[in-house]
Amino acid sequence: MTSDLSLSALPLSRLSLESLPIEVLASIIAASSSHPRSLYQVGQVCRALYQVVLSEGLLWSNIVINHSTRLDSTRRQLELSGASQLNVTIEGSHDDRGDSVREVFKQFERIAHLDIIVANGNLGSHLHAPLTDGRLWPALETLIVQTEEFDDESGMPYTSEVDLRAPRLRGIQLFGVTPRDWRHFGLGQPLQHAKWRAGLPRDAATVESFLRCLVDCSALRALGFSLPGTNLDQLDLNCCTLRFPNTLKRLEVDANLISLSLIVNLLAGCCDVQDIAVCARAVTEDLGPHVPQLLGIIPYTRLQTLAVICGRALPLDTSVPRLSSAFLSLFAVTGGSKHLTVIHLRNAILPGGLISACSALQNLHLQGVEVRSDFSEDLAACRELTRVELALVLTGTRDDDQVNTRSLPVSNPLPLLQSASAHWLPTASWTVDKFHAANTMVQTFAVLFSNPSARSIALPSLPLRIEVVKQILLSAATTKPTSRRLRLSSSLDVHFRRRRSDSGVEVVQLSVEKDPSVQGRPGRQPRLRCCVESDILGEIIGTLDGVSDEILSVIFHDDLLSLLSASLEASGSYQRLLRGPSVRVCPSSEDPYFVCIEQCSGTYSYVNGSIGYWLGEM
Repeated sequence: MTSDLSLSALPLSRLSLESLPIEVLASIIAASSSHPRSLYQVGQVCRALYQVVLSEGLLWSNIVINHSTRLDSTRRQLELSGASQLNVTIEGSHDDRGDSVREVFKQFERIAHLDIIVANGNLGSHLHAPLTDGRLWPALETLIVQTEEFDDESGMPYTSEVDLRAPRLRGIQLFGVTPRDWRHFGLGQPLQHAKWRAGLPRDAATVESFLRCLVDCSALRALGFSLPGTNLDQLDLNCCTLRFPNTLKRLEVDANLISLSLIVNLLAGCCDVQDIAVCARAVTEDLGPHVPQLLGIIPYTRLQTLAVICGRALPLDTSVPRLSSAFLSLFAVTGGSKHLTVIHLRNAILPGGLISACSALQNLHLQGVEVRSDFSEDLAACRELTRVELALVLTGTRDDDQVNTRSLPVSNPLPLLQSASAHWLPTASWTVDKFHAANTMVQTFAVLFSNPSARSIALPSLPLRIEVVKQILLSAATTKPTSRRLRLSSSLDVHFRRRRSDSGVEVVQLSVEKDPSVQGRPGRQPRLRCCVESDILGEIIGTLDGVSDEILSVIFHDDLLSLLSASLEASGSYQRLLRGPSVRVCPSSEDPYFVCIEQCSGTYSYVNGSIGYWLGEM
């Protein structure tokens, strides 16, 4: 129910800043900025804010030390912070502002959050002592130390050791850093997030100590350990000693060599885990002896995200892809895939039936994957799919001239699809025959990706037939999404933006733009691949004939004129559109980078490397 009371009749508030509680003012200031310079500026507004800025130590608790930090500023901020707990961030090289670092570490008992990012892989003396002398950090809740960089001479990453006790830690991330003894670290019940990436290969004892000390962390939610060059096939762990708390939801494992027993025991010890990512160059043991145990584990898992990443690309000559196929098949057979919403496979074999069994699948990412099933049917079965990314996908079915792509399904098999991309690029691991062979799956991808609901479509460098290109363009121009992006080459984007004209009629604006991320030489515009782009542009212009009634404007951006000239002049569709009664001039004032075509006795002019023309009722 609306009120007839006008705003002018409402009483005006006479409240001033002085009447607001200090806690409210402090919250307002803290939400605006915690940088010391900003706090000083706020304090100059009025006496009330000045008193709050000086009295509330929590406002000064965020301390950042980098190459521009001055010692006197650090001391002043520590003084104003009072007894508040400190959030300290240190970034730069190890010898940057050591005096400020030492000043802050005199207050290490107050530090609750410590984030250290060292650029040259060396902690330096001012950081080394506080982190390696075994001292107790009573207030520390979050520790992030990143020192990983590579030595130019040896090519090996730096690594540093730390030795401290922090029983209140809730989160720890160590990149290129290893504790001398994980047991001495004091990880306990408060820990919720743990991530460790060692700079150098570690022995099995260090990894075993790390995993065993986490078993007692009853609140642990995310665990990740990345050990490049480390072999984890000799770890003496089983599901009894490796049983993590039921709170664990995410698990990431990355190593050079992983035993299948470790994977099985991790699954058995993480009964409620939802996200698993396994990355390895090779896997020891055969799957056969572990099948009975896996059959008893997988049906009861609640996995939502599954990532299997193999260290080598195709051809498939290692044990990991073969293992991944058999391992993933168990998810389809046992029903363990019914909760999966995200699948990410790299350099692996995709077994038949897995994708179609994932009724809840929303995000599919395949890279360097060999598909051994009718992938088009698998995709069509995933009614919840919203995002599909394919790169270097190899299928076993070859195309021939007898296949009619127009007979492929053109209905809407994926009603929720928002984004689709497929890349088929040459690499050293692909033979010329495989790369140049046409493929029925590629054609099927193109038809599926012309889905009316998709807002972003990318199909660069695919051997698409002209009929498929036309179908995708027609679908993109005539379907309902307000804005769609289509990529049919390595550097050109086609944007379809639906809006209403001045007369209220819903129309489509088509825009062909160069991808700004495609960089050329410094000081020069990126060069286009004319032989490819010209064909694509020709098809775009040729397709306009079928949708000219709905298109209000067509814009070609950037320096495409040299590319467009031949296509435009050779296109009968363009000549008919240009000579038609619906052409009108767009005022260039609407967009300083938009220059319209003027109809001048059957010719057209263009300026500053942009072409545009408007279609529709005059």
